Amino acid sequence: MNRTFPPILLVLLPTLLLAGSCASPARKATPAPPPRARTEIVLSSPARGERSIEVADLAFAYFRRTYYHKAAPRAEAPGGQRLEVADRRRECRCLRLEDWSKVKFRKLRQIEILYPEGAGEAQVRVTYRDGRLRTLPAAELYGGQSDFPPVFIATAADGVQEYPLVLPGDPGVRWPEETLVRINFIRR
Repeated sequence: MNRTFPPILLVLLPTLLLAGSCASPARKATPAPPPRARTEIVLSSPARGERSIEVADLAFAYFRRTYYHKAAPRAEAPGGQRLEVADRRRECRCLRLEDWSKVKFRKLRQIEILYPEGAGEAQVRVTYRDGRLRTLPAAELYGGQSDFPPVFIATAADGVQEYPLVLPGDPGVRWPEETLVRINFIRR
């Protein structure tokens, strides 16, 4: 049996094959991720003066208190329940405010920390990328008035350091010898 193709198919077949190969989606190069901002902290001490350090990671740490109502034997608690309190440490790349809102680090240009003489809490001055300024007492940050006040955590070449924003209420407690005075978020 002899099969013959109509001449129109012989002309259309290469055209269809060529059109099919052109219709396949072109491979696009994946775009490079945007450059990550460099983070630099400035520390101040009476002995060394001011010095700046580039940090690999910076976080704001706060403690969230959770109350658990658990069943208990009647011999232990007459009401059949006991209350357990857990303070869990949370970290984020933002400033968490008392009303649970947050200011993300990527939207900031600089954070300046001022330590008023004789005060037990720092003042946090935030400069946004668009130039807006906002000054917050550390007590307005989440956990600023709790037993476990918020801190900044910086990971640098010499290890992990914590910088408190509120002093404990004990008399005679002073700020550390070396304090965090500025955080710069440098865009590339």
